[in-house]
This record gives sequence, structure tokens and C-alpha cells, in this order.
Amino acid sequence: LKAAVSIKPMHGAYCSLGRALEELGRKDDAFDNYTKAITLDPSTHTAYRLKAYLYGKWHKHENAIEYWLKTISRDPNQPSNHHKLAKQFLAIGSFQNFVSCCDDEIDLLEDEDEVDDVCDLRERGVRML
Repeated sequence: LKAAVSIKPMHGAYCSLGRALEELGRKDDAFDNYTKAITLDPSTHTAYRLKAYLYGKWHKHENAIEYWLKTISRDPNQPSNHHKLAKQFLAIGSFQNFVSCCDDEIDLLEDEDEVDDVCDLRERGVRML
């Protein structure tokens, strides 16, 4: 993948290389590749999502929130993006934002069982307000 990226740098190639590096435990190198992907094409959501995941794994919740918001601004109809953002707000004790993200996720879900699960989670957040 590194050779392919060096010949013709493309957003998707940097994301794929980053994922491969992440699997090898080279998270800093993965992060650098996601940054390069964003530089090449800041309009797509994939690299923002991948950076948000890494920030979350590193417990850098404020940074993760920033990148989940950027992901959602580019891919607003993906319920899992709202769910991941909600979890970051929960991690920092921002319960009102957590509940708001759960509401956004519920609005996007179609499966009744998934809606019930998020509603239960949301209610726990409401009790913490």
C-alpha cells in the first residue's frame, strides 16, 4: 500500500494504509495517514471518522468530539456516527449533549429493537442531568 500511495496519492489509499497500520499497532502512523487523506480531500467523511475513533481510543474525548462533529457534518444520516459522538459526550459528563445525540440517532434508526436500545441508553443519560 505504501508504494501505491507514493505513486498516486489518493484519499482512499491513505485511509486504507492507515487502517492497515492501525491493525499492526502503529496508531501514530495511521493517524498521520488519516491526516494526509483529509488534506487530499477534506469533503469526505471517512478519514475524519477514522481520526475520531483513534482520539476516542486515546481517551482524548474533546478531540474525538471535534472529529465526530466533522464526520457528521459530511455524513449526517449515519446513525452510528451520532452514537459514537454521544459516547464521547458521555465520557466527559456532558449529559445534555449526550441526550441530544441519542435523539438524533433515534430519528435516523429504522429498526425498532435498535431504537429501544438507544431509548434505554438515553433515559440513563436523562437521569444524570
